[in-house]
Amino acid sequence: MTAEQIKETLKEGTFQFQYTKKDGSVRTATGTRNPGLLEQYEATPNGNGSDKEGVITYYDIDAKGWRSFITENFIKFL
Repeated sequence: MTAEQIKETLKEGTFQFQYTKKDGSVRTATGTRNPGLLEQYEATPNGNGSDKEGVITYYDIDAKGWRSFITENFIKFL
């Protein structure tokens, strides 16, 4: 999937997905980029982050914080 496809999917709601972390381990995350849900979690972006090419930023529901990963490390939606 492309970065845009992943971002668009995450805007639709909350999803569980996997990606490979920098240390080589596989992370299973539950996250979203949906504006309505971000408001619910009081996690609206503050504008201090940067939208780097090839990097997916998402709100991690379980960790209650913003996380990111490199697009090429994305494995799949569960």
